[in-house]
Amino acid sequence: MMIIISKWIIILFGLFFISTGLIMLFVPYKARQILRKAGSTNFINYAEITIRIIPAAGLILF
Repeated sequence: MMIIISKWIIILFGLFFISTGLIMLFVPYKARQILRKAGSTNFINYAEITIRIIPAAGLILF
């Protein structure tokens, strides 16, 4: 069961990467606007770290 969940986490994160790349390709202004906010506050910084932990745990478990 754990392997199936971690596999789907990895697949969904891969789809997230693909969609992010498409946004950067087709709407670069919006992508730059979002990237400017990266790490600008403690909440955003810790939210980014937490979001990165989820696929990392999926990769480790898989």
